[in-house]
Amino acid sequence: MFTAETARLLMALADGEERALHRLEVRLHKQVFDLCLGIVKRADLAEDARQECFILLLGDQQHYKEVKFPGRYFQQCCINKAYDLLEEEAKNSTENIELIVNKVDMDSYERGSPFKHRLMDVMEMGIERLPMRRRMIMGIKRSQGITNAQIADKLGIAKLTVDKTIQNAIRDIREYAQQHMNPDM
Repeated sequence: MFTAETARLLMALADGEERALHRLEVRLHKQVFDLCLGIVKRADLAEDARQECFILLLGDQQHYKEVKFPGRYFQQCCINKAYDLLEEEAKNSTENIELIVNKVDMDSYERGSPFKHRLMDVMEMGIERLPMRRRMIMGIKRSQGITNAQIADKLGIAKLTVDKTIQNAIRDIREYAQQHMNPDM
C-alpha cells in the first residue's frame, strides 16, 4: 500500500511540489478508503476519514521530512483519523459504538488484507485486556447487540455509566492497537 513511490511523493509534497498531493490522492484513494472502511464499517464515514487524511497532508507537510518511514506515518494518521471519526460519531449516537467492537463478518474477514487481519487480531487482544467491567459490558454489547439503555436496565446501572464505560473501552482498545500494531504491516 505505502511503497517507496508513496514515500517519494510525500517528500515531494513536503518540498512544496504542488502536483504531489494530487498524485498521492490518485495513487492512494482506494487504499486509504478501504483502510478506513475496515475500521468504521460505513462508506460515508470512510469517505470522510479519507478526505480528512488528505487534508492532514496539507497541514503536516514538513513533519514528513522528520519521520523515518513517512508512508507508515501517513498510514497511522489514517488509522487515527478513522478512529477519531468513529468515536465522534459514537458520541452522537451510542448505537455506532458497536462498529468498533464487532468483528467483521467471517466472509470479509477471510478475504481481508493481512493488515486488516492483524488489526482485527490486535483489537481482539485489546478487548481481552480490558478491566473486567469494561470487558463485560463490551461483551454484552457485542454478543446481544442491544442498546446501551437496555444494557443499563439489564445490569441495574445508569445508561450514562454504560455510555462512559464503552467510550473508555474504545479508548483503551485504540491505545492498545496503536501500541501493538506491527510496524512492518
